[in-house]
Amino acid sequence: MTAPRKAIMGAVAAALAGVATARDGSFERNRLDKFLPAELPGYVLWDGGHEVEGIDTGGAQRALTLDVDVFVTAATGDALSDAIADEAAAVTAALLSDVTLGGVAWDVREAAMTDPDYSREGHSLVAEFALRFVVIYETASANPDLPA
Repeated sequence: MTAPRKAIMGAVAAALAGVATARDGSFERNRLDKFLPAELPGYVLWDGGHEVEGIDTGGAQRALTLDVDVFVTAATGDALSDAIADEAAAVTAALLSDVTLGGVAWDVREAAMTDPDYSREGHSLVAEFALRFVVIYETASANPDLPA
């Protein structure tokens, strides 16, 4: 059986890969290198930390924080603004369409979006922002690698 955290990360990665494919973009986990302009929009899923919200004899409820960095490009400021809104909506819809992530989580919650960072790449404008989500799940109280 797959550990709950690994199953959650796999489900989120699959959802984001689907967004990237549908939008003719790129997706990777924990990517450190910049995306090339032809790879945009780009999505990076970062493994996050977790908090234990409650423990009893049956299990421990955990809240896993996940950040998704999104990179978009456009030729004009208005188009870049639209791209930011469109990509934020696409990622959020993908992760909230099944808040159980196929049965491996109790809930997925949208937590925040950072202010975009702007730059210029040649004649194009580029924006980078992060979306934060919190995934609620349960494990065995003494072993986070085992489901409750």
